[in-house]
Order: sequence, then C-alpha cells, then structure tokens
Amino acid sequence: MVVENESSRAENVTPLHGARTRERSDHAAREAMHRRRSRGCGAARLIVFAGAMLLVIRGALGDATAGRAAVAGAVLFALLVVVHRRVQRAELRARRQRLLVEECLARLAGSVGPGAGAPLTETATGLEAGDALHRDEAPRAAIAAWARSDLGLDDDVPSLFRLLDTTQSAFGARRLRSLLHRPYVDAAAIATRTAAVRALGDDGARRDALALAFFGWRGAALDRVPRFLQLPRVLPGGALRLVALLASAVTLPSAILCWRIPAFLPVAALGLTLSFGIHFMLRRRLNPLRDSYLELEPLVNVALEVAPIAPADGVLLGELAGVFAEFCAPGATYRLRSVARRIRMLHLHEIGVLYAPIELLTLWDVNVLLALESSFAGSRRHLARLAGALGDLEALVAQATFAAEQPGLVFAQVESAASPRLEITGGEHPLLPHARAVPNDVRLGGDTRLLFVTGSNMAGKSTFLRMVSLDLVLAQIGCPVRATSMQWTPVAVHALVNVRDALADGKSYFFVEVERVLELLRAAAASPFLFAVFDELFRGTNSPERLAAGREIARALVGSGGLFLLATHEQELARLSVEPGVEGMDVVHFGDAIESGRMMFPYRGVPGLARGRNALRLLELAGYPPDLVERARAYAEAHDPEANPRRGSALSGREELEA
Repeated sequence: MVVENESSRAENVTPLHGARTRERSDHAAREAMHRRRSRGCGAARLIVFAGAMLLVIRGALGDATAGRAAVAGAVLFALLVVVHRRVQRAELRARRQRLLVEECLARLAGSVGPGAGAPLTETATGLEAGDALHRDEAPRAAIAAWARSDLGLDDDVPSLFRLLDTTQSAFGARRLRSLLHRPYVDAAAIATRTAAVRALGDDGARRDALALAFFGWRGAALDRVPRFLQLPRVLPGGALRLVALLASAVTLPSAILCWRIPAFLPVAALGLTLSFGIHFMLRRRLNPLRDSYLELEPLVNVALEVAPIAPADGVLLGELAGVFAEFCAPGATYRLRSVARRIRMLHLHEIGVLYAPIELLTLWDVNVLLALESSFAGSRRHLARLAGALGDLEALVAQATFAAEQPGLVFAQVESAASPRLEITGGEHPLLPHARAVPNDVRLGGDTRLLFVTGSNMAGKSTFLRMVSLDLVLAQIGCPVRATSMQWTPVAVHALVNVRDALADGKSYFFVEVERVLELLRAAAASPFLFAVFDELFRGTNSPERLAAGREIARALVGSGGLFLLATHEQELARLSVEPGVEGMDVVHFGDAIESGRMMFPYRGVPGLARGRNALRLLELAGYPPDLVERARAYAEAHDPEANPRRGSALSGREELEA
C-alpha cells in the first residue's frame, strides 16, 4: 500500500542558507590562518627557550654578556607567550564561530539542536527547575506529564523541545524545558517575552554574538552549582586567615634560607607545622570547595563576556541587562571580575606532582579559598540570580534562533478578554517539514466552543489536534508559530490523545482514561480559560456506552465555557453538533480518496461530517484476504447503512480532493 501526501512542495535554499555558507568559509579561513600563526609562535617559543637556556648555561660559566643576553631572551620568551595566547584565543574564537555556523546549516537542512537537553526533576526548585530567579514569575499553567507525552513536547525526537533547544548549558536548557512544561497564561507576560524574542530574532549579529559567548560553557559540568550557591560560608575566617597568611609568608623564605643560615631552621619548622595543621583541620573541605569554585568558573566567565553585549531593548531584556550590570559593570555591587581572577588562581593543582610541595610551602589554595570565602560567600546566594538571568537569556536566544531559521513563522497576537478565543489561519504542524505540512484553520470561541473533528483513518485528525496544541504552547512562551495568522487569549493547555494502561498501579486502559477525563472536567469547571484536545473518548469500552458518555461529556465541556477539539469516528457523537437546541458545537471532517489504487489524503479540514469510512478499504489495500474483507463489508452494510464504502468517499474521491 502506498500512502501519499498531495502536497509535494520542495524547500528552496533561503537567503540565510547562502549567507551562512559564506560565513562558514570566512570562519574556516580565519581559523586556518590563526592555526598557522599559532604553530609559528610555538616554534618561535621553543627556539627562544632553547637559546635562552644555552645563554643561562654560558652565563653560569662566567660569561657576563651571555647572562645579559639570557635576561633579554627571557623577556622575549614572555612576550611570545603573551602573543601566542592571543593567537590561540583568536583561533578558538574562529573555530567556535565556524561550528555555530555549521550547526545552523545543519538545522536549515532539517536537523535539530544540538542543545544541552538538561532534564528536570519533579522535586527540583530554583535553578534546577528552570525558574527565573532574577524576577517575579507571571502566572503559568502546568501541562500534565501524560499530556506533554501525547503532544510531543519533549524527550522524544521529534519533539518541540528538541526543535527549539539550541542552548549550550544546563541552565538554558532547563529554563526552556520549564517554559514548555508550564507556559505563561498572563497576556502581559506573553507580550513581554514575545517582544524580547522578536528583538533578538531580528538582530542576527547580536544573536550570533550571544551564542558565541554562551559557547564558553558548552559541555561544562554545572551539576553542583545550584546547591553550592545556596550554601553558607564553608571555611572559617578571621584568625585562621591571618594564621594562613603568616604561615605562607614565613615557610617558603625560611625553608630557602635555612640551607645557608641554620638559624632559620626553627622558623621553617614552625611554618611547616602551621601548614600541616591548617591542612589537617580543613582536609575534608578544601578539595570539594576548590572543585565547586572551579565548576563555577564557566558561569563567571560567560557572565563577564555576555554582560557587555547583552541588549537592553524592551522590558525583559532591560531587566536582564540590569542584573548583569549588578555583577559585571565597573564598580558593580558584587565585583564578579575579582571573583574571576581569584578562581583562575585555583588551577595550581593541575601542574601534577609539584603541587603538593608547593601547596605545603605556600598554602596557595588555602589562601585563595579563604579570600574567596571572605569576599564572596556572603553574596553567593545572589549569584543564583545571575545564573537564572543567564539561563533565561540563553533560552531567549534559542527561541530567537528558532524564529530566525524556521520558515513560515508569524508572531501571534495575544489578547485579554472576558472569555477565551482562538483563531488560527493557515496553521501547520511545527514538527513537520514546511514543504510537506498542509495548512488548516481553526476558530474557537463565541458560538463555537467545541469542535468535533471527524474523518477516516490516517486522514490527519490527530495531527490537526497536535498542531493547534503545539501552536498554543509556542505562542504562550513567546515563540512565533507556523501559520498565516493567529489571535488568541491565553489558556491552560490539556490533551488526551494516547492513553496507556498503568499496570504498575493495577489500572486498565479504560480506567486511566476515566480518571483523566474527570480531571479535565474538573479543570474546565474551575476556569473557562482552558483548551483541551481529545482523541476518541472512551475507546476502551463498548460503543453504546461510549456514545452515551461522549455526548454528555461534550455537553459538559461546552457548558464550562472553555475551548475544545474532540476527534471521533462516531458519526452519532458528531451529529450532536447539529441537533436542535444544541449550541456551542461545530464539526469538520478530514477526507480521503483512492486514485489508481493508491490512497490519497488532502489533510485539510472541511466543514461538516465525514462522508465515508476507510477502515475496510485500508484492509483491502494492505493485502488482507479478499473473502475476509468482503464478508466484513457485507456485515457492515447490513448493520450500518452508512458504512457502505461504495457510497462513501471511495467513489467521490475526486470531489473530496477538489473540496
């Protein structure tokens, strides 16, 4: 059996694709140039170092001229080190720019990501839950875990989270995932975030600069940072800091002098005793604390790089820029640059076997950590605000990247009203390729609060339900939607599409659905600002009772004042919308047709009830035994005249396609 989509539009190469291709060539050329320069600097350093060592040896043998030349060689070597590091940074920057452009080209070709993809846990709070710690959150409505799974919001590929996730840190990924799990339901908050996404989407240069800055913490281990930022001071201060400074000032000089002046031996012994004592007293805290500060280093460096280029246009971006200024601007309250310098001094342990004797003689790490704790521990909790702001900005950059790269997007118009309303014109499923997606319209609110969606199997009913739901989620986190236009009032989003039994809880498929439908009925009764989709109510029970329950549930939903889509194969249930005295309901259908032995699907919703069924025709096309199909068809015709496939859309396929 061959199932085809009548739409076969081909994707065109966009101007963005051409611009990115040229940028990739430019970045690759710069990277290659800096790599050659880096190799040249490395070779020059080696030559100068070797020459300086030879001059040192000659100077030690009594050649005064060679000694002076060795000093000049050391100065030249130091200058070469500085130049080499700058060249290496330029090479790294060009490499990162090339990688970002290549990832953009891959997305334009149909790929997704790569994003950090950090998960959320049900008990998480603060940074681990993706909360915005830098500002008071506007009202948000959680989408149930089973509804997120039904709609394809996250985890599986393709999913809306994977489509949006170009974040490079756990903070940005968690913030983005948190927004998808709990979209805003406040019109002002949605408008504010939409304005920020639009501003970043329109400013490609600023967006690229921010993405490059956030590259600095790609792959960084940040797991301990949220909890570390909540800790009080770990090391004691006061007298201990003075003793550590005294020991470090005495131990190394006296240890050197005692080789020539034995009188310094007791002083060196006292210094070493103090050093041993301090290390023994802090032995359980020093290494974990050092590792926690080093894990904090990528966050601090990214903040210092993002702060000067962060935009301040609009309310949300202005608030984020204000948070960065508190930490990173000259004369900032929390002096993050000083923290960054001290954290860089904690890499001494990376030298290997020499670390232990140097640390014992100088108490290097002890003094650096005591200085950090003295100046920074009190403001450590405030740094969680900075981390939250960085995560929020990174999520905004990911949303803006989606807005700039995906075709056929438009920003929806959010409204505040006394009753919910939703109108989408030319809406397409965001997870389908733009070339294959078929646009559909939906209008809910006012006289139509519940729309029955009927039609044959594989005609596009479930895709239609998900399209509307995902467009709502996108709009309510500030993203553009794949549509010609969209206007709506914010609503809580619910879905009941793929019900599964819960064997661990001893619950059947039908009972799980009963519980979830009841939960949605209660939510609808609590507030009319609710949108829910249902795919085949109570399919786990017999037809008469399924129909009876479905009719009354539809009436209850309409009476709640919310907005609902209900897909069904039950024509009798859909006929409720045209019964005398019934208000607030309407019906559309998705048809099909058979042409030249192939099943064709327009995938377009058409007003009115479905005009035929295709289950038996699908069995026939799939290769079921002809006698089995004929007996089934005869039984269907005898017990349900409307099941006659010869009178349905099989013979009117051309008409349905034209419709």
